[in-house]
Amino acid sequence: MAQVDYDAENPFEESSTPKNPFESDDESSRRGSEAPPPVLPAKRAQNTQNSVPQQRNDPQLQARYEKLKAKEEEINRRETVLETRAEQLEQREHSAVNPNPPNWPRCRPLIRHDISADMPTPEAVRFVRLAYGGWIAGSVMLGINAICLLAVLIEEGSGQAIGDFVLACVYFLILTIIWFLIYRILYKAAKKAKPALYIVYWVFYFFVMLTHIFVVVGFPGCGVGGLWYMFQQFSHQKMASGFMLLANSILWGCLSAYCIMIYIWSRVQYTQAGGIEMAKKNMKDGAIGIVKSNPDLAKKAMKTAAKEAAKHPDIVIDAAKAARQ
Repeated sequence: MAQVDYDAENPFEESSTPKNPFESDDESSRRGSEAPPPVLPAKRAQNTQNSVPQQRNDPQLQARYEKLKAKEEEINRRETVLETRAEQLEQREHSAVNPNPPNWPRCRPLIRHDISADMPTPEAVRFVRLAYGGWIAGSVMLGINAICLLAVLIEEGSGQAIGDFVLACVYFLILTIIWFLIYRILYKAAKKAKPALYIVYWVFYFFVMLTHIFVVVGFPGCGVGGLWYMFQQFSHQKMASGFMLLANSILWGCLSAYCIMIYIWSRVQYTQAGGIEMAKKNMKDGAIGIVKSNPDLAKKAMKTAAKEAAKHPDIVIDAAKAARQ
């Protein structure tokens, strides 16, 4: 019995690709020998798609992700700490170069003004705060004085008081600055506990108190609205401006009493700072500092003194006798 080859090609089976009748056998065999492009099995593609959620749910990968996230947070925290330390170092360098930076006024700092930090004792803090309040009150009163004279100008209507009003505005601008400079002398005297500065403060503050008395009296034509100006307005039946000038005089009187209190308290601070002996020492130290910083000036002074001594020997002899006694 003949053996059947089942693997042989079935002549009756139709080919998947129809044969071109115009194509030769060599071309047909060459095209059939080319391998078709590989196709990914459906099961393998499905396994690739399902691998992503499996990787996301992988505990090892999740632990690595949490570890990396913790490291990133730690690095960010360290960067923040380093930036903060760099800012602190910059501030320390700036404070080392300029330990007392200006902080007043806040809109445009020009000077250093910190009463609670600069004053050495709590009593000095209270005293300087009262003096600072006195300067503010004086500035406000100068403004009120100008307003009162504006009321006089409006009520009279003749323009005779326009000179007083202009002078009152000038006083407000100039005296406010001058009184602040006098307050700064007191501020430095209390801060450094220097009796010599207290003496300078008293000299200038004496003129401040004279100004207060001058305003309370209120001479007409001088830019101040006080008692004299008030009586003049009442005599001319100018009641509104008269009462305003009366209030202005009373407030200036209260301010004068307040300034006298500050003056007396400054004497107490002067005594606590060392009095006249410490003032002499401060002046002596200041003179020595000037001589050290300006040696040429000291040499010229010595030459001048020697020339005067040669011209007037009697004065030198008398001074030597007085020193021996």
